[in-house]
Amino acid sequence: MNEKTFSPEQHTAIIDAIRATFEEVKHHIAFGNGGRFATALRKRLPEPYGVHCNNEYLAHIYVWGHGVAYSKGVSLCFNANRNESGWQAALAMEIDRNDQRDYQERIEQEKECYLLFQAYDMEARLLRSRLARIRELCDAEIERLPEPASATVRKGACHWGSPSAHMRRLFPNVYSKEN
Repeated sequence: MNEKTFSPEQHTAIIDAIRATFEEVKHHIAFGNGGRFATALRKRLPEPYGVHCNNEYLAHIYVWGHGVAYSKGVSLCFNANRNESGWQAALAMEIDRNDQRDYQERIEQEKECYLLFQAYDMEARLLRSRLARIRELCDAEIERLPEPASATVRKGACHWGSPSAHMRRLFPNVYSKEN
């Protein structure tokens, strides 16, 4: 099942709201149970976003809504109580980690490579097709070989119709599972 997730723009807007809320409340000594943060964050997000914060073992900030399930929403998790630098440093790092602007910028940069990569992808498909044909020819050659006359215990075994491990090691480009 393909559940809906936030668009990159929605995700960025949520992270910006979390960052602004953090700036508003970071002067507090403790993160507490997250209620203060959740209240301030709800004011920054339009309905129907849902916000939940808690601070059991690790602190969590969840944002969901607009058709996005709780399990697919934005989730930040940080150590609010056991960090020598304070909860502020832990949350600031978690906000930065969840900010996907750099990833979105890279996607935009990569768009200039699309035409070239389409050509390479087509060439790779053709090479895979050619490799499959080469494997068929090699398999036909192996199947053509007679069963070894010296076979005793393995006489009539089904594996004589496939290449030996020795052949697979000698010709890895033909028999590699990675190709």
